Amino acid sequence: MSRKNLLVVTSSFPRWKDDHIAQFICDLARRMTCEYNVFVLAPHAKGALAQETMGGIPVFRFKFWIGARTLLKGGNAILPNLRASGLLWFQVPFFILFETLAIIRMIRRFKIDVIHAHWVLPQCLAAVIAAAFVRRKPLVFGTAHGADIFGLRRANRLKRLVWNRLAGLSTVSRALLEEVRRIGISGNVATGVIPMGVDSELFSPGRAGQALRKRHAGAGPFLLYVGRLSEKKGVRYLIEAMPEVLSEFPDARLLLIGDGEERGRMIALRNELNLPAGQVVFAGAMRNSALPPFYASADVFIGPSIVAGGGDREGFPLTFMEAMSCGAAVVATDLVSVRECIRDGVNGFIVPQKDPGHIARAIAGIVGGKKDAGLVRRNARAFALEAFDWVKISGKYRAFFGNASGGGSAGAAIRPPAPRDIRL
Repeated sequence: MSRKNLLVVTSSFPRWKDDHIAQFICDLARRMTCEYNVFVLAPHAKGALAQETMGGIPVFRFKFWIGARTLLKGGNAILPNLRASGLLWFQVPFFILFETLAIIRMIRRFKIDVIHAHWVLPQCLAAVIAAAFVRRKPLVFGTAHGADIFGLRRANRLKRLVWNRLAGLSTVSRALLEEVRRIGISGNVATGVIPMGVDSELFSPGRAGQALRKRHAGAGPFLLYVGRLSEKKGVRYLIEAMPEVLSEFPDARLLLIGDGEERGRMIALRNELNLPAGQVVFAGAMRNSALPPFYASADVFIGPSIVAGGGDREGFPLTFMEAMSCGAAVVATDLVSVRECIRDGVNGFIVPQKDPGHIARAIAGIVGGKKDAGLVRRNARAFALEAFDWVKISGKYRAFFGNASGGGSAGAAIRPPAPRDIRL
């Protein structure tokens, strides 16, 4: 049987080698090449090539706007940029138009059999429109990541219109699939829960390094946050927890890796609280492959995510899985998507949302030895290997594309194990 041609359509993709943006999309695309001829379509960004081969995959980038200030300025996600500047909404129709035209060209040029569109809006919308204008009708599958479902509630009618024209829709968490079903999806559309994955060989406890730890934490407790500096990540509550942490552990250091629209406000908050810049450090964004030594060396990884204004929240906390795969002691907040991968006191620790006091006490319990962090670390690694290794996850995506074309729900067959089901 000849190999089929798969087009991956995404608004977020590495712009160049070692870029920190959306490495997980690139990782999944590379792992699909064992069964498909894979092509990637992404928007153009300043400094990126219009066409190149990345990881053995042809990558094409379409232009949709002239000028430096675009929907994707700084590599940020679309929704935060729209919230920061309402004027950027004028670019949305042009983005969808030029993405649709680019998909049509790709279908015709490469005889595309299957489209995998990441994010319901705008990619699934563009893919569905494009498929309607070509003779060669590819199967269109979508993946919802979170902001496209939780963060665009006024567009629920449009979402329903789009995903009911897909061959299949996967979500990265059960909470997302439940929201999709609440909004309304046809029984003819295959559905399933398939998260993004983790390279368990790269993200492993063996990546810990004393030199890195000494450089970033000295002799004190090493606290770590990795992720975007955006409202739904709840970083302000972690910073607000630091006075209490430092009162008990004066030599503790918090390293925040990541960038985003909240960076300026978070630095201002640190200064307001008179926290030493040398102990609450904003390191900026880093390429994904540089992160494992930080996860593996940290005493505590904190993910203080919240339900943001407008309802936006985590779809699936991939950084948590990377940290757990490295055997980190994870402190996370009580969100439905978080409870899908963390069981309190078993493979991580869960605290209430927007509660600096609980965050501080959880950190103190781990650093001070009051919590059995050693067992939790081992359980975290075991769960990540069982449920989120890329080899297993990419196999589930290939099975979904292969089996879902007949319609019906594939969810029960491809859901990852719940934390309570882990065999340790």
